[in-house]
Amino acid sequence: MEISWKDLYGIFLNSKEHYEYSDKCIREVHQQQEGGYIDVAKKAGIEISREKCIPNQKWHMLVSYIRDDRKDDKTSCMKSISRVICPELLIWMAEALDMNITLIQDFFNICARSWVYENGKFHIDSKMRTIYFSKLSKFRKEIISEIIKKIN
Repeated sequence: MEISWKDLYGIFLNSKEHYEYSDKCIREVHQQQEGGYIDVAKKAGIEISREKCIPNQKWHMLVSYIRDDRKDDKTSCMKSISRVICPELLIWMAEALDMNITLIQDFFNICARSWVYENGKFHIDSKMRTIYFSKLSKFRKEIISEIIKKIN
C-alpha cells in the first residue's frame, strides 16, 4: 500500500516534540552535525543543541523531512522512509507510533554500541557496522509496518 506525504504528515502531526529514547539518543549517542535537517535548522535560525535536543525530532520530521512542498508530492514516501539512516529520527518515529518499548530499547542499545564520537565527528564503529545496518534495516521495516497500520 502506498501512503502519501500528506498521510504521513497527519500521522505525526499530533506527536510530542520529545520522547525519552529519541532525546537520550541525541544527548548520549548521536546528533547529526551537518547536512540535512541540521542545515535546514541553521538556515531557519534554530539553535542547535545536543543538551536541549534542539532541533527536536518532530520538527525534523514535519518541517525538514516532509516539508510543505512535499505534502502533495507523488514520490513514494515509504521508499524514502525505507532509506532513513538517522537513528534519532527513527527512534522518535517509533516512539511517536507507540511501538513496542523493547524494540525501541533494543535499537537504542545497538546505536549506543555502534556510534562513536572521535575527532569532533560521529561515525559507526567498524566492528559494529554489519550488526548496526542489519538492525537498522529491520527497525525501519517495523516502523513502515506501523505506519501502514495507522493509515488502514
